[in-house]
Amino acid sequence: MSVFTGLDLEGATDAVRAATQRREQGKLRRYLLGHRTSAACSLCGRTLPVSYLHVAHIKRREDADEAERRDPAIVMLACVLGCDALFERGEVYVDEHGMIRARPAPAGSSTDLPAALKALEGLRCAAHSPLSERYFHAHRHRHGHSADHSADLGQ
Repeated sequence: MSVFTGLDLEGATDAVRAATQRREQGKLRRYLLGHRTSAACSLCGRTLPVSYLHVAHIKRREDADEAERRDPAIVMLACVLGCDALFERGEVYVDEHGMIRARPAPAGSSTDLPAALKALEGLRCAAHSPLSERYFHAHRHRHGHSADHSADLGQ
């Protein structure tokens, strides 16, 4: 095992960058949270301080047109305790009935991912509605999940 002696960098460790601002983000956050200091994750249902909740796009923002980006039904609250990342990567998805489904974990997995997926499997997504279903459909399509859960399980 090698000994870490530090990073070999020339110049300062900070750099200045220009960034695009998501102008609708603050309004969407106020729409979902109002003045609350805690709220429930739309996926796992845990009530958490708002600092642990992201305004998560159901349909990826980069795939949404301007009208969709302004639609409050395109977002939900997802916790940073795992739900946001699992949904973003397509490990979990919401079926057409509003139930959370999980991608089958690889056989023989030696990580805790299967347990995290199992904990969400079968829960009802609080953000699912007739207005948000088209965005959940886009998420399923993007990640290769069929509308019929039994097809995903190879049944």
